[in-house]
Amino acid sequence: MTNQPSLPLDTRTTSIVSRLEAACAAYYGPGANLMTDAAFDALEQELRGLDPNHPFLSRKGDAGTAGSGWPKAKHGQPMASLNKAQTVEAFVAWAASCAHVPGETLVAVDKLDGASLSTRWENGKFVQAITRGDGEIGEDITRNARLMKGIKGLDFPGFTGYLRGEVVVTHTDFKAHFRGQSNPRNTANGTMKRQSDAGDCQHLTVIMFDMVADDATTRPDSKDAMFGVLFNAGFETPEWTTLYGLEQVKSYHDNVTEVRAGQQAGTVGPVGIPLKWADYDIDGLVVQFDSRTRMESLGTQGRGPKGAVAWKFPAEEAKTTLRDIGWQVGKSGRITPVAVFDTVELAGVRVSRASLHNLSNVHRLWGKSNAPCVGATILVSRRNDVIPYVEKVVTMIGGHQVLPTPSICPECSTTLQRDGEYIVCRGDECPAQIAGSMRRWVQKIGVLHVGSALIEALVDAGLVEDIAGLYTVDVAAAEALVVDDRTIGGVATRAFASLHASKTLPLHTILGSLGIPLVGRSTARTILDGTGTETLIDAYGLSRVVISLVDGIGDSRADSFYGGLRKHEDMLERLLQHITVEEPSDGSLKGQTYCMTGGKPKDLIAALEAAGAVQKSSVGASLSFLVAKDVDSTSGKPAKARKHGVEIITHDEARKRAGI
Repeated sequence: MTNQPSLPLDTRTTSIVSRLEAACAAYYGPGANLMTDAAFDALEQELRGLDPNHPFLSRKGDAGTAGSGWPKAKHGQPMASLNKAQTVEAFVAWAASCAHVPGETLVAVDKLDGASLSTRWENGKFVQAITRGDGEIGEDITRNARLMKGIKGLDFPGFTGYLRGEVVVTHTDFKAHFRGQSNPRNTANGTMKRQSDAGDCQHLTVIMFDMVADDATTRPDSKDAMFGVLFNAGFETPEWTTLYGLEQVKSYHDNVTEVRAGQQAGTVGPVGIPLKWADYDIDGLVVQFDSRTRMESLGTQGRGPKGAVAWKFPAEEAKTTLRDIGWQVGKSGRITPVAVFDTVELAGVRVSRASLHNLSNVHRLWGKSNAPCVGATILVSRRNDVIPYVEKVVTMIGGHQVLPTPSICPECSTTLQRDGEYIVCRGDECPAQIAGSMRRWVQKIGVLHVGSALIEALVDAGLVEDIAGLYTVDVAAAEALVVDDRTIGGVATRAFASLHASKTLPLHTILGSLGIPLVGRSTARTILDGTGTETLIDAYGLSRVVISLVDGIGDSRADSFYGGLRKHEDMLERLLQHITVEEPSDGSLKGQTYCMTGGKPKDLIAALEAAGAVQKSSVGASLSFLVAKDVDSTSGKPAKARKHGVEIITHDEARKRAGI
């Protein structure tokens, strides 16, 4: 493979942040994760090396709280996230950074794998529940929280303040009420924010792990005592234990890891405390100083308190035999190799397939001079108990059937092309990419409930052939489709109700959501504004030359926009029979451009665009203003804005300018 030139630092930083933000959105949403925690941490560490002051590194939790329909609410006390340790060496380094004294009291608590929630109590009564959001602003889901175990029916006499907890689906409730869902964590996150049919919230449990009283003198100075107060008041709490010194913590971590990996329940911990099976998912231990005074004296580090660390569990691994490599076509046309192997059980789940990601990873595992062979022994894990992963090849087993890299697309038989570390299909009629264009469309226009499984089932059944076809689907026929031995049923009803509720769209959103290469919504908006185009007919009348002369577009984007419009001409004509083009804005910010850094609230972006402003992905001299969470930041975009004399404003100021 030809070596690719390294990216400039600004471009590399932007790429990393984009990938991290996409991973955050997937992690806190109802679907599948985009990357493992380990991969996320590695990218985050690379970003820290490139730009240690980048605003993303101070962001906490899910910044994508806008657009789900729940009212936004500001946390009375910010919700910090935890710094992490993946190895015993990292844990020991954390303790050293805190000047831990041998024998000093620590508390180890199950790190719950759910969705964080802050609850407000006044005079012992529950009054409000807010999701973590970005740590400063979350969503007020009080209505749903009142139904959840761990809150429903409970009072906390004499207490006014905040109880922080994790919303989980216990193993018992998952088996009884959520069969067919992806996993307990994603189920908890999706269910707790349901707008309608919230009855399933009664099967969620809020497990409390922190207590912040308005009157600090009423809060126990000991973390162990705090858990005792919560437990005695009737709240659900995670398993916790008090330990003395690092060796006890390391032994306890080892014991919990063994129990979790399937060892006999009742294993005894280092201080004689029996470990037991918990009825919820955990992905590590939270280790912190028992003394609140000690914790507060240490202050913060990065995104969380310095005196606490999340010590993650190692991935469970098993050897197995490779039987095949399948090749899957992604929505962008990239062909992903997938290892197929003898079934193994990992973290309670039977696994027989794992993505190999790309050709570079295949070369890393087998070496560039070797091809994968049937019969090879491989080591497989479920990283963070979620993502199946081929860790290494144990034995090559030469002489068996060689599994070659394909030269034609397995979906449409188009000759494949090499694109860096990937092979790609450029076939216009590739059915996998047809499904991908529909997934992209519903994501970009903000439609909920229309997931990949439904779209792929519709394509496979011949009920839809392109984006326009989504608006004419026979809902009854969609309800009758079967996916993984289950009838789709009411999922289809909700999906198409959501789709038809979003049928008035700006022209730049329509054109920028079609999947035209190099042309997203921002680029489409720039072209339309730069050429004075307000209708689709006018857009068809544009020449390549006129488009290329728009500031910031150039020949490549002009060619792609021009060709993409003509490629989709017939489909667009049918699409516009079902959706309405929104009138262009004459708002107060028309003609102005902006860029955002330090989080991108969807409601703010929508308001700025409604006021006529055009979003840019980078900072240049022609930018009207930069919207920054921290206007004093010295990181990439703010520094570049100062260099070019571009105004930097806060999110609050941007809201004022947008009229909200």
